[in-house]
Amino acid sequence: MQTKKEKKLRLTDLQRKIDEAAEEMRHLTQDDQELAALLAVRDPLDPSVEQFAQNHAGDYIEFDGNVAAASPDGTTLVHAGNYDPNSAVGPEFQFTRVPLADSGPLCVGMNVHIKAEVGYFDSTQGLFKLEYDSITPR
Repeated sequence: MQTKKEKKLRLTDLQRKIDEAAEEMRHLTQDDQELAALLAVRDPLDPSVEQFAQNHAGDYIEFDGNVAAASPDGTTLVHAGNYDPNSAVGPEFQFTRVPLADSGPLCVGMNVHIKAEVGYFDSTQGLFKLEYDSITPR
């Protein structure tokens, strides 16, 4: 059985670990030079896309984009910048579980603001996987 002092020391150690983990997590906005470069790539299979995903896995990113595809099961594909039916820039970002209640009805061509956690890059499919935080119309 642990004494009060041992419990307090354990809690202090756990809090220190939580604080260290929080410091390691980054929040990048589209003004960040590295994220801006990612959002401007013309080739979704550019090696810099996978490198960014590896370097920033678990970090949060925030940027303006557009809905390129949305399915009833919540799978959503987004591109960087404003919608243009004739071209797209940046990686092919994919969310697999976008709760429709939070985002409202998403439709192709909608310009949105995206907040997400960096997942991984699937080089076979050419998809940059993100974990949903929020997608709001803009």
